[in-house]
Amino acid sequence: ATQRERARRASKFVESLGERYPGVQTWDQLRPAMVQAYVVELERCGKAFDTVRLNVAPIKLAWRYLAENYPELVRPLPRIKLKAPPKREIQCLEPLEVAALLDWLRENAPDLWPMATLPQKSELIPNGSCMSGSRPDFEDGRRQSRGEARERRTIHQPPG
Repeated sequence: ATQRERARRASKFVESLGERYPGVQTWDQLRPAMVQAYVVELERCGKAFDTVRLNVAPIKLAWRYLAENYPELVRPLPRIKLKAPPKREIQCLEPLEVAALLDWLRENAPDLWPMATLPQKSELIPNGSCMSGSRPDFEDGRRQSRGEARERRTIHQPPG
């Protein structure tokens, strides 16, 4: 997050604090329960887990700085409880869908097509990807095992 984004998020907290606790003017008056109430308020508004986490991050950073540098005024912030993030299922494209996407890119966004084909062409598919040890064979629409890829690959050596 940029400095401007963190400042915007911190300002939201200050606004909320001013509405709910108008008497709070300094950090030594701020209580962990007030930060927790802000988290609950964001969650009740239906904010996503990462939005809540990012909105609380500047508060935690400032609190930590003050607690380390002014321990006589500000005690360390106890753990703030957030709702658990929802489990997300990773959806993957099938080989034929990848081929259709690459064909569309080649025709409609030719400047992006080389970047999109780089992982497939160089076999730099990340670990844990949906291809898990295979890569699509765009000719016949099936997955090609790494063994098959090695057998069919030709290594070109530069003239020396």
